[in-house]
Amino acid sequence: MRGKRVLGNGWYLPGLLLCLLGGCASGVVLDHTPPANFNLDGVWLLDPLDSDPAPKPQQLRKRGFGIAMAAQDFPVIRTRRMRIEQSHDSVGIEYDGGAYRDLSWGVRRRGLWEVNAGWEEDGQLLILSEAADAEAREMLQLSDDGQRLVVHIEVSADRQSIALVRTFIRQPR
Repeated sequence: MRGKRVLGNGWYLPGLLLCLLGGCASGVVLDHTPPANFNLDGVWLLDPLDSDPAPKPQQLRKRGFGIAMAAQDFPVIRTRRMRIEQSHDSVGIEYDGGAYRDLSWGVRRRGLWEVNAGWEEDGQLLILSEAADAEAREMLQLSDDGQRLVVHIEVSADRQSIALVRTFIRQPR
């Protein structure tokens, strides 16, 4: 096992660290009841001055096929507009460009991904996604007045990763 750090029972150190730091999708216990003041309903526009720029597809492809493909499954990385409908057990998110995501609270399968969505004790929505060779972590923080949504997203695949902060402003109805 040259070049790999192995802990007892065959655990690889990098994999263990990712699970401990980022959380394995199904191993993290999250609250599946939205806090009373956490309402994402509405149209959200990107605040480009308070957001990291979206990486261009060719930049991601240069870093590797795996990270380029994994990032493609997370439209929040490049969207400038979202329309969100929230119910007691899920959200539906329509992104510009026509992509749509239906997200239920709890652990679910979505294509190649196992997704665990729910709330941490501090009221932040956490979405952990895990596939065979990739993982992602999305943390959504809603401002106290409910008008600003900050999305922290990290995607890792093929020993490559991207991390971005995207900030959105709720539009008046």
